[in-house]
Amino acid sequence: MQWTASALADRLDGRVIGDPSVTVTRVAPAETADQESITFAETQSFFEVATRSPAAIILTAAGQASGSKTLIEVSEPRIAFAKLLALFDREPAR
Repeated sequence: MQWTASALADRLDGRVIGDPSVTVTRVAPAETADQESITFAETQSFFEVATRSPAAIILTAAGQASGSKTLIEVSEPRIAFAKLLALFDREPAR
């Protein structure tokens, strides 16, 4: 299933920073992400790796900034990540 940043932010109680129409079809670690992936970055060091990856969206805590990536900012990143995994597990990408 394809998700927009806007739809994911709504489901995760987050806020989109960047293009809300960006779409993703899978969750992946930054090291293996591609242009159709959303990745998770809880710490500054992981955020730096994620911004250099091809991932289309980064799920992160509030306060991060990226000029090139769409972000979904959440107050509880680990809880939001668990919800994100459940969303993608429920409906496989086509």
